[in-house]
Formats: sequence, C-alpha cells, structure tokens
Amino acid sequence: MLNQTPDINQPEAESDTYHEQDTLISIATRARRLSSLFLALGVVTALVIIFFLVLYIEGRASLDQFIYYFLIGLVPFFLGGFGWIALQFISEVIYLLMDIEDNTRPSRNPGT
Repeated sequence: MLNQTPDINQPEAESDTYHEQDTLISIATRARRLSSLFLALGVVTALVIIFFLVLYIEGRASLDQFIYYFLIGLVPFFLGGFGWIALQFISEVIYLLMDIEDNTRPSRNPGT
C-alpha cells in the first residue's frame, strides 16, 4: 500500500474562500422564509386585535379611545413589517457579500 498524503500545494475546490457557500445560502434562504412568517404573523395578529376592538369596544368607548386602541392594534403589523424588512435585508446582504467575494477573488488560472 502506498502512503497517499494530500499535496498541500494543490488547492482544493473551494479552499481559498473564508466561508462555506452552501451554509451562507442556507442561512439567506431561511432568513427570507422567516421574513414571510414574521409578516404573516404581524398581519394576522393586527387583524385579530382590530376585529376584537370593533366587536367588543365599539359601543363602550368614545371615539378618542377607539382610535387609541385601533392604533395600538396596528403595532403588531408594524413590528411584523419591520421584521420582514430586517430579514430581507440580511438575506440580500449575505448574497451581496458572497458576490463581492467571488468578484474580488483572484483567478486560479493566471492565463484567463
């Protein structure tokens, strides 16, 4: 049997990167999917709260109180929207940084 040791002078397929590309793509994809969940939960929660307000407080509260409670009911919607924007931003930044790294890495083939 021959003792086969890997040649340290030969680079592996992706050994010159500082990241695992598959892992980063997985993180970006999960962030994008999770952002949709944040938005959906925010919308559903806001609709449930507003439905509750219209159903139970309509005749018992003054207009000022109703507007106040209505605006409080919109808070989950805005939080869900903020979560959606933040996670979409994180996903796009990951893709952008991977593209920048791919474009600034020196070519392995000096002749091309």
